[in-house]
Amino acid sequence: MKRWLLNLSVFSKILLPMVLVITTIVVTIAISFHGLKTLNQSATNIIDVDVKRSLLTMDMKAEVNNATVAALSSLLQTNTTDLKMVQERYQSSVTQVRKALEAGSAMATSPERRAAAEDLRAKLERYDSATRAAMNQILAGNREAGAEIFMNEARAARLAFGDAVEDRVGFNVKAMQASKEDMTSLLGTITLELVLLAAGMTVIALLVLYLIVSRLVTQPLSRLSTAVDQLTRGDTEIVVTDHERGDELGHIAQAILVFRQNAIERKEIEQSDRDRLATSEYRSKAVGELMSAFQNRAAAVLSEVKQAQTELEETARTLAGTAEQSQERVTTVASATQQATSNVESVASAAEELSASIREIGRQVEQSSRLSSTAAEEAKQTNTTVRGLAEASSRIGEVVDLINDIASQTNLLALNATIEAARAGEAGKGFAVVAGEVKHLANQTAKATEEIGSQISAVQTSTQQAVAAIGGIVARIDEINTIGSAIAEAVEQQAAATAEIARNVQQAAQGTNEVAAAISGVSTAATDTGTASTEVLGTTRTLATSSDTLRAELLTFLDDMRSTVSKVVKAS
Repeated sequence: MKRWLLNLSVFSKILLPMVLVITTIVVTIAISFHGLKTLNQSATNIIDVDVKRSLLTMDMKAEVNNATVAALSSLLQTNTTDLKMVQERYQSSVTQVRKALEAGSAMATSPERRAAAEDLRAKLERYDSATRAAMNQILAGNREAGAEIFMNEARAARLAFGDAVEDRVGFNVKAMQASKEDMTSLLGTITLELVLLAAGMTVIALLVLYLIVSRLVTQPLSRLSTAVDQLTRGDTEIVVTDHERGDELGHIAQAILVFRQNAIERKEIEQSDRDRLATSEYRSKAVGELMSAFQNRAAAVLSEVKQAQTELEETARTLAGTAEQSQERVTTVASATQQATSNVESVASAAEELSASIREIGRQVEQSSRLSSTAAEEAKQTNTTVRGLAEASSRIGEVVDLINDIASQTNLLALNATIEAARAGEAGKGFAVVAGEVKHLANQTAKATEEIGSQISAVQTSTQQAVAAIGGIVARIDEINTIGSAIAEAVEQQAAATAEIARNVQQAAQGTNEVAAAISGVSTAATDTGTASTEVLGTTRTLATSSDTLRAELLTFLDDMRSTVSKVVKAS
């Protein structure tokens, strides 16, 4: 028998007491069925009779009040149509009262209730008769008589009917209270019987349940729980019993034996995992140190790029300012040159007019002093031309020096920009190309001005030699012309002076045009320098944005690398 119980499943062991409990419930239901049927009949009687009687009584009272309100409102009406409508409402309410009274009479089961119903019907008729008489008086136009009936006969009949209704309400309440007390008494009896029966059967079922659960379930579970607890603490030397049972507890004991074997194998695996984890942590630490070192070096490089970008931007601003100043100065010089050209043209026009007058006088004395006058005029014209050429070359040399200074300053700024672009690395290549072009233009300008200066120096040397030679010629011609006519000499000298002025003016005009052309080239170079500096400034700002973007991307990359390494370490 005991072996049979041991091999039963836990569900079956626990089900045995449940069978006793179910049996108890079935017996209890059978015993209580009759009592519940009696209670149901009593409750039905209360609901179908007593409650309906009370509701009908309350309906009668409410409809009488509605009829009274309708009847009294006739005192306020002034035309026949409204009075008839009031009478219709009153008649409708009285009809409802009669219907409720008839329904209550049909439910009367005792002589007392039937007598009470007849009394209510008689009082309703007296109230209806008095109220109709009052309303007929009002309809006939005798409002005072109608009001007097309302206040006397009709009011007394209504109060009598209301008192009778209140009596029936009280009687119905007492009847429902008595029915309730009967139901309560019956319910108490049934409840006591059910409690006693249920208590006895429950005690028996609990006793059987205790014996089965304690001996066959709880104690084996306790032993298995102790074994599991020891196993969870890592004790693999536990002793497992009950593994020969055929129920669920035997299966659990067998599973614990398997868990013990798995725990032994897991310890060996965990030791191997700890060794591997130590190696992974070492690798993770090494990777983290390498990433930190890389981040520090990258941050240092980005900082240097940022500093170089700042310096390059400042240099570009300086270059732009210098180019703007050069442009302003060149504009001023160009304006002055244009003014000088205008003045020279005016002088040339006056010299032309003076030369025409002198030629007219010269023709009158030409026959007497042609040879000497011609020689003296040519010598003096040559001397004057050479001197004017010397003065013009001197002024051109000053302009060439100014252009050479501007070219040197532009070359220096281009050199600084090239150095800053080299510091910026890849981001500064475009700016380096622009700076190289500016430097090339400055070098070409310097070479051109140097060649012009050399040529001007050669012209000045030749001019000085020519001045000396022409001076000797003029001296000889003066000796020859000493014997000439004073008038012819004066005319010749005046003609020579006028011709010299005209030639000098023409040469001066040519020199101013050349200076204006040179200044135009310098203005173009200054404009190109300003444009290049603006491009350099834009490049430096792009470099700053790229540097910040590179820094953010680098930090994101390092964070992703750290996260990936951490996940790899955790996974390993």
